[in-house]
Amino acid sequence: MHQNRDLYNISIAYSSSSGLHIRNFRVSKKVVSRSIVSVLSTLLFLLVGFAITKVYSLSYQLIKIKGLEAQNFVNIDLKSRNIESINGESGEMAQDSGGPAPQDFMLGQENGIIEVGQETGPIEGSKFVEVVSTLPLENLPNLWPREDKINSEFGFRRNPFGGRTYEFHAGIDIGGDRGDPVFAAGGGVITKAGWQGGYGNMIEIDHGFGVTTRYGHLSKVEVQIGDVVSKGQQIGLVGSTGRSTGAHLHYELRINDKTIDPRKLLPPEKVEF
Repeated sequence: MHQNRDLYNISIAYSSSSGLHIRNFRVSKKVVSRSIVSVLSTLLFLLVGFAITKVYSLSYQLIKIKGLEAQNFVNIDLKSRNIESINGESGEMAQDSGGPAPQDFMLGQENGIIEVGQETGPIEGSKFVEVVSTLPLENLPNLWPREDKINSEFGFRRNPFGGRTYEFHAGIDIGGDRGDPVFAAGGGVITKAGWQGGYGNMIEIDHGFGVTTRYGHLSKVEVQIGDVVSKGQQIGLVGSTGRSTGAHLHYELRINDKTIDPRKLLPPEKVEF
């Protein structure tokens, strides 16, 4: 190949049965340069595309692995809590448990929207302390409404009526026999007293500053709306009214109408049952 200014002179020799032949070509240097650049660009594009595909593929596999790990963690956690596993049989009704149906969680809401309470709802950390510290000691709901075995804790649980469904339990279920006394956890004003859907016969006490407590499934309500009660005062009797599988007390703590784990304000149980 011989160079000649802006052209490449290319000679190609080949032989055939008729003899030796030589072909001469002239190719523009610009055309050759552009062709080389085009080929290199195409190769680079293919390499980058291949690399991106690999990255996305690896990311997808990583997401799948993380998802499986999370699912396995949930499954293990469910088994550790003796909650019905995926392959388990339908559970029987829990003994002396229950609680309001989901539509009863937000009694008094005008739009009827269910807003399931979390452990602290919007009240967290210093804000929780601030709300509670504003209450007079007499009104602070830090007294067990009755002392007995805890049948069901606050939080998610298997449906106590059986089956494979789960529900959020907005309070704690305290055991007892029908007719056992129920006491006010703190002083305040009675704002609800009577039948309240899944709660059955229920009492609500307003302790002030957005703090309320609820006492459900009562066999008898011994107070009326507007009554002022003191901490430790008897307000009703244990029962199994409403959505309940047996005699017990459903006890709730709320701050600004968000459900809170009642244990946050209650002392440790004195007696083990």
